[in-house]
Amino acid sequence: MNPLSKHVFILGAGSSKHYGFPTGKELIQDISENSKARFSQYIKANPTTPEKLRYYDNRVSVFSNLLSAVVDTISIDWFLNHHNSFTDIGIPALIASIINYEFHFMHIKDPQRINSDWYNYLFSTLIKGCKTFEDFSTALTNNISFITFNYDRSLEHFLFANLSSIFIDKSEEEICSVINQIPIIHVYGKIGYLPWEKGQGANESNIIPYGEAKPEDFFKYGFKNVDSISLIYDDRIQQDTKIRATQLIAQSKYIYFLGFGYDEINLSNIGLPQLLEQKRVYGTAFNCTPNEISVIEYLLQNKKHPKSVINSFLEISNYSCYDLLRNYYHPYK
Repeated sequence: MNPLSKHVFILGAGSSKHYGFPTGKELIQDISENSKARFSQYIKANPTTPEKLRYYDNRVSVFSNLLSAVVDTISIDWFLNHHNSFTDIGIPALIASIINYEFHFMHIKDPQRINSDWYNYLFSTLIKGCKTFEDFSTALTNNISFITFNYDRSLEHFLFANLSSIFIDKSEEEICSVINQIPIIHVYGKIGYLPWEKGQGANESNIIPYGEAKPEDFFKYGFKNVDSISLIYDDRIQQDTKIRATQLIAQSKYIYFLGFGYDEINLSNIGLPQLLEQKRVYGTAFNCTPNEISVIEYLLQNKKHPKSVINSFLEISNYSCYDLLRNYYHPYK
């Protein structure tokens, strides 16, 4: 891992949209509408006692009905924070939902995403001129890092799949050695590990193959990996995760907020806005009005020093993630 990454990408739910993943609103809607059916599939494939079946069947029904009443106004994180007695079913339902989106991405091709794939744009920009495996390794690990608030593994999957396709003569271990040098911090955890991540804490119980899980197993993985993500605000971020994230930001020169919602709690959990001073900061505000953009700019200002130099380096734009990088990302700066 390179601790001196000059370019730090801070990712929110919108940054995975091109890979078939939902926005926060779409996620809670999917959980509300489809958790009952997914749980039924799980029960058919994994019979249990009548008592346990009645208990969980009732829990899923009550949970789904409560969600349906607030689906247009809050996030799943907010809901579970204020209804934490439902985390025993809510977190597995969340994991099952994300696994479902991974499954659909791998099995249902969407040509539209080709036109907005910022993963591919960044990857292609970084590796221009590279000829050898060592060139690729240097280009990818030299000056970029990622801090993501997402639970999905689409970024890791993209990197592994593309490097494996380019270097078919390299072993899985050699491909992983490159990816492992790229800082990718999941602030609140992720739904599980990918099969090739065995050296990073993965084991047989917390590995979920990307897009290969069967629908009847979505909830099974959800129950097995319930501790892999954090939802409750009071204990959401582990101290070592916070230290790593704040160090990356402090040592960087360029910050890119991609698909980010600019929630004040999320900002605070990684030392923002204080750590943004004297950096070049760019961010997406897709489909936002000028007034809404001004609110975002206010949230990214250091309130203790409102006239600080940060104001000269802040650019929040009504761009998609792809278009923001096309306009502002420069790998040689």
